Amino acid sequence: MTESLHPIHQAYAEALSEGGPAVIPLGQDVLCDIDDTDLTSDPRSGGYLFGSYAVGPCCVQRHEAMVRGYNEEHF
Repeated sequence: MTESLHPIHQAYAEALSEGGPAVIPLGQDVLCDIDDTDLTSDPRSGGYLFGSYAVGPCCVQRHEAMVRGYNEEHF
């Protein structure tokens, strides 16, 4: 069984396999960079940006524990 890819991930996969640019249309898509959860219509709040990563509410506790483990709270 093949897992269905989010359209953004599909565009990147095609660009990588074809050796060309990825064309990503701007829109309302919201993805967690930690586990790729699609949060576009998710009613939860509480996510944040850490550096260039979007951390969704689905991964906040796990990500904060990792940040503390590396003593990176100052970021």
